[in-house]
Amino acid sequence: MIREPFWFPFIVLLHTGRKRTSPFPEKELFRFLEYLQNTGTFKELLNLSAFETDLHEGWALDSNLPMGYGLGSSGTVVAAVYDRYGLVTIQDPLELRNLFAEMEAFFHGKSSGIDPLESFLGKPFRITAEKLELLGEDLLDRGISVCLFDTKTERKTKPLVEYFHTMQEDPAYRKGFEQEYLPLVRTCMDTLIDNQQASFFETLAVVLEVCLFRVQSLYRHTLANE
Repeated sequence: MIREPFWFPFIVLLHTGRKRTSPFPEKELFRFLEYLQNTGTFKELLNLSAFETDLHEGWALDSNLPMGYGLGSSGTVVAAVYDRYGLVTIQDPLELRNLFAEMEAFFHGKSSGIDPLESFLGKPFRITAEKLELLGEDLLDRGISVCLFDTKTERKTKPLVEYFHTMQEDPAYRKGFEQEYLPLVRTCMDTLIDNQQASFFETLAVVLEVCLFRVQSLYRHTLANE
């Protein structure tokens, strides 16, 4: 599995001495805290009493990532909470990913754990069936620029994730995803990592074409449920 794109989000728990409005809603943080308090073994891994105290004292979550754009804002929340309140230091990135997946499940119902791991490590990486490989920090300093355009249109990720998993139950859809889309994404990432610029942009164009076709059904589903 390869995670794309590579980016390094900024997130911090900020104490202002008073209640404030942060990019991540205060009510959502309290709901996340409640989820952690009542799920699994999080009490053994996180100092949840300190988390609760900080929230009541006016600590807020500040980030340079917009919410509702599918850029991993929930992942940065998970990474920030573990970074500040973690009681156990987990060295194995794949084990850490599993923990993050359980934590982020609050936001999406099901999570790969990759977004929060990416935020926590602050480095580009590639996940294969065997291992997690950290990549050079000069990855995006090779003359290739990847830009995101702000559509000013917010969407909730959870309904899209649920719809995607529902579509995966369709054998034809699943086959197209696994045999067409995933190999293209892997090729795209491999050519980016190997600095094969011409091949990268050629493959990227095909990926975008496939994405446009598949995203249309997701977009229609989102509109129908708003």
